[in-house]
Amino acid sequence: MANQIHLSDDDLLLFMDRELGLAAWSAAEKHLLTCRDCAQRLQRLQTGSEAYRQYREQVLNPALQVPASGWQPLPFAKVAKKSSAMPVWWAAAAVFACTLIIASIHWFQQREPSAQQILTRASNDEEPLQRSLLFTSAKYRFSRPTVWRGADSEPALRHVHALFVQANYSWDNPLSARSFADWRVQLRAKKDLVTTIREPDGAQFYRVRTSTDAGVLRSAALTLRADTYRATRADFDFQGEDPIALSEQAESPRNTPQEVQTPAPLPKPVETPATPEDELRVFAALNAIGADAEEPVDVALDSDHRHIVVTGMGLSPVRRKQLEAALAPLPKTVLHFSSSQPLESRIPAGTGNGAAVQQSNATVKKLQDRAGGVRQLQTITDNAIDTSNALFAHAHALRVLAHEFPPKVESALPAADAATLLTLRQRQVGAMTYALRQLKEQLKLLLAEDANAGVDNGSVANWQSGAESLYEATRNLDQEVSRLLSGSYSEQAGEQMLQQLPVELSRTEALLRSQ
Repeated sequence: MANQIHLSDDDLLLFMDRELGLAAWSAAEKHLLTCRDCAQRLQRLQTGSEAYRQYREQVLNPALQVPASGWQPLPFAKVAKKSSAMPVWWAAAAVFACTLIIASIHWFQQREPSAQQILTRASNDEEPLQRSLLFTSAKYRFSRPTVWRGADSEPALRHVHALFVQANYSWDNPLSARSFADWRVQLRAKKDLVTTIREPDGAQFYRVRTSTDAGVLRSAALTLRADTYRATRADFDFQGEDPIALSEQAESPRNTPQEVQTPAPLPKPVETPATPEDELRVFAALNAIGADAEEPVDVALDSDHRHIVVTGMGLSPVRRKQLEAALAPLPKTVLHFSSSQPLESRIPAGTGNGAAVQQSNATVKKLQDRAGGVRQLQTITDNAIDTSNALFAHAHALRVLAHEFPPKVESALPAADAATLLTLRQRQVGAMTYALRQLKEQLKLLLAEDANAGVDNGSVANWQSGAESLYEATRNLDQEVSRLLSGSYSEQAGEQMLQQLPVELSRTEALLRSQ
């Protein structure tokens, strides 16, 4: 925080008077949400400004007003006689004015409402809104009744409804201080910013903005009239969405029975579908934090191809936050978490880390002798199974890329995105090459020979088909390693695996070279 650039007093004054441009005002507001020092300075400036305004209107202006009948002429002698008393009078007035200003500042500091006070007062005094609600954003513009009990028919309405439900924010009555307070109270960590707004016509408003780092709704702001505490506008910033503004629909002119007109239907909002480029950026973000290979994270398009749904299963709270931070800047991305484990395990049943080495046949005894003993074979077993699983996981990630970006889609990618896809492929292939080299080194003592010769996998039409073949090869290799080191087999089957495993290693290596 030492290098943070703070707002100057001039910027704060312009922010108070709403004289900043829209972009500058928005940037200043975001800064005030995270900078306690600037927020406190703004509060002091608002307090002092309000105190001076009260003093000017209630004390100074009445004292300086000219009497309606005009000043009465005074004899020169009387003026001269009393002139010596004038400085004393002005000094007393100055002391009184300063005392009043200090007292007013103290009074306003005590009376400055907090976010909780404003919301409590507004919730207690809240009356039902009479008009319909208007939702607007960069993509949407639609209206609905104030209190909603029906089904959503329009796609935009369904989409926004889903966002409110996911944020646990009342969809039945969203323009409500009580709904705002109910959402705010459930947040474990939040930041509040209260801004006083004065319009040129003298109307005064409170704007309560609450932001959080967790959940799909990252910040919400409620604007209320200062005299009635009636909510007039709400603004919502959902993760991965354009800001949504909510206000009362302007009242339409009443028609007489003879002049009833059918209102023109609102144009249906057009939602831009998620593109391969959007999906590629999701894969790149996951790859940057290592969540695209060895973790149970699934990436898929929804049925309407409007959003990229990322599902994480069985992740720790810390890892969930890392995924949220990585995907937060990406539009059209929806992140879900499940506490359950993946249905499909990458390790065949009966194998896994720490699998006990059985001493049931001559093949197992041969492996123990080659390894140098039971403990040494157990160490090789643990390390080889870990490495084999990692190899298979990276092959699975490469297969997902091949499935999501077939040749036709890849050829249509812009040059920058095509380069990103190539980088992702190379990272997976590089990780597999390193894992395969490790696996061969770990199994070197157990295998009698390296079957590099005579393995021909043929040519592949493209890297996508090669990725499918590589996935099958690494799966077979993973199963062979796990079965051999588990020790649960006949002596004849064990000897066959000892002969087959070098072939599987060489076949996987050849397929990797083709990538």
